[in-house]
Amino acid sequence: MKRNELPAIGDRDAIKKFVTEFSAYSVFGSFEKVAEIATHKPRKTFNEVRAELFFYYRANNHLGVGFDSVLDAYEELYPYLTALCD
Repeated sequence: MKRNELPAIGDRDAIKKFVTEFSAYSVFGSFEKVAEIATHKPRKTFNEVRAELFFYYRANNHLGVGFDSVLDAYEELYPYLTALCD
C-alpha cells in the first residue's frame, strides 16, 4: 500500500473500511498468531501493524466498545503504518 492510500487520521469511514477489509486471521493463519502479534507488538511489517489494529477492532467490537477507541488506536499506529508503506 502506498502512503497516500492510507486513510487520513480522523476519517472514520475510511478507517473503518481499512480495518474491516483486512482479515488478519487469513494473513497470519490463526487467531492465536494474530493475538500474539497484538500482544507483543513487533511492528516490523505493515501487515503486523495492520493485524494489531484489526485485533484491537475485533476485541472492542466483541466488548461493545465504540469505534472512537479504534480511531485513537489508528492515530497511534499511523506513524508505523506510514513508515512501513511501499
